[in-house]
Amino acid sequence: MSQLRRFSKICVISMGWTGGGLLAAGCTIAPDGVAADEPTGEVVGVSEEALVRTCYYGGRRYREGDSFPSSDGCNSCSCTQGGRVACTLRACVCNRAAEPNRRYVGDFAQCARVRYACQVGTRPFQNVCGCGCEQPASCPAYVDCMPGPRPSTCDADRARCPFSEVVY
Repeated sequence: MSQLRRFSKICVISMGWTGGGLLAAGCTIAPDGVAADEPTGEVVGVSEEALVRTCYYGGRRYREGDSFPSSDGCNSCSCTQGGRVACTLRACVCNRAAEPNRRYVGDFAQCARVRYACQVGTRPFQNVCGCGCEQPASCPAYVDCMPGPRPSTCDADRARCPFSEVVY
């Protein structure tokens, strides 16, 4: 059985580790192993094995040595020894025209103040260019709604990919 390591301080940030406490997407990991929405201020026990071999970033768990894209869309991150997340710090170039699967509602500065809801089939995103809603990256640029001999998937495709243009 692995030993539990107790922490005297927990800080909440949006991702990774801080103050010796394990964090996942801005939540503290409570003693029962369930992510809490609000910090409890309590001392939390986490197994030494979990501390060394995993990182949490953007709501996902990664193993030590894993590489993954940064939430800003242009940098890359990795899970380092001891469960820390390290990301490159390149300046990101904004090119909204090259992102047909996204609809921006504001620039980066406005994102802290704007509230918005994403329609069905999309999800919220935020990067250095701004924030808004995005449909799955697998969506095509055009949804084929042309009549023909084969069964139509037009309605299903339009629901799954609301930002794709429709061809009739």
